[in-house]
Amino acid sequence: MAIYFISDIHLGAKGAKQVTPGNDKEITPKRLKRFTFDSSEQKDIELNSVSGPSKEFYTDLEKVERFKTLVSNLDDAECIYLLGDIFDFWFEYKSVIHSRYFDFLAEMKKLIDRGIVLRLFTGNHDFWGGDFLESIGIEVYKEPRIFEHYGKRIYVGHGDGYARSDWGYNNILKPLLRNPFSILMFRLVHPDLAMFLAKLVSSGSRHYTGSREFPFREEYLWLARDMFAANEIDIFVHGHTHEPKLERIESGIYVDTGNFFRDFSFVRLGHNSIEISALE
Repeated sequence: MAIYFISDIHLGAKGAKQVTPGNDKEITPKRLKRFTFDSSEQKDIELNSVSGPSKEFYTDLEKVERFKTLVSNLDDAECIYLLGDIFDFWFEYKSVIHSRYFDFLAEMKKLIDRGIVLRLFTGNHDFWGGDFLESIGIEVYKEPRIFEHYGKRIYVGHGDGYARSDWGYNNILKPLLRNPFSILMFRLVHPDLAMFLAKLVSSGSRHYTGSREFPFREEYLWLARDMFAANEIDIFVHGHTHEPKLERIESGIYVDTGNFFRDFSFVRLGHNSIEISALE
């Protein structure tokens, strides 16, 4: 059996160009890096050996089809962690569900019906997820949390707000967007207008995150080191940066799941190993 981690699909992202489905070559996973737990042995394939994406934008249809391809072959999955920004925008009204996400929601319900546990951590794009997702069987978490699998303590979260120097997000944007009054006011906006406004904001945020080398990486690594040194955890895993990474640090393992909107990277944790792969 195994545990899987996926993040940053950004369904609904503005800018994706429509294509005719079925023209892609066969989709297969390619391992990027693998660590075993019973020795210091590591089998690596450098990240830059992976061919880049065939195009800049993938449609929601293509992203969902790739997700289906991946999960349909996960015969050993007992739990899948979705580490935030699965949706480029998500807001829950009492009687409205965003229609463009229907196919993906249906796919998640199929996974739950197969007996696979789904745990979704909200990100900076889909932090308003909640009651509806839980009603179909998804466990929803709004803050990082420690879980234990196969004797390993794992710190799991989306990754936004981890860097203290990201002052604007931590002290202005995050408190504003998660304020109950802000949520109440936004609920008064018509869903179509809400989606339009959200696209304007989220496209700028996604461009900021993905258009440069992630500037807070060292702070993320220091946070992981501190938790490893305190013997609190064995594995530190997050998304948010869109840059896949798997490293041994001190006595633990640091994991960045990368993204599933362009590189289609994901992480598999087994009883004796952890590896990061990408669909080609």
